Amino acid sequence: ALLCESPVGEMLPKPSDHTPSLIALTANNWLIRMSTKTAEILEKIYISSQWKFRYLTWDDTQETIVAKTTQNKVTAAARAAGIQHSVLLHLALFRVLPLAFVGMLGIDKNIFGNNVTDATVSHGLFIV
Repeated sequence: ALLCESPVGEMLPKPSDHTPSLIALTANNWLIRMSTKTAEILEKIYISSQWKFRYLTWDDTQETIVAKTTQNKVTAAARAAGIQHSVLLHLALFRVLPLAFVGMLGIDKNIFGNNVTDATVSHGLFIV
């Protein structure tokens, strides 16, 4: 979970945007923003039914966040059968206050190379 506080002196669309909140990923892929005072869910976005998102980090503190899936690992049985996954993981980018989906990117080994092991977004930079 990430702690989110509204910027000082900035006009925000909803009164609830001015309350301190936690942003978290649920086990069933909901991205939620909840009040730290009342535990009320202020906003929520369903990310995906195709991939399991597990990691949440700030891209730009208090502005954008990145949700990242677990890595697609090929099992020994799948490898023996010749099955290969070219997509290592997915990144989803969200704007904060109000919570809004910006975009999603699959990290494909066919594009970024077979040696890619991880990826993230930090301070507006896409890092592979």
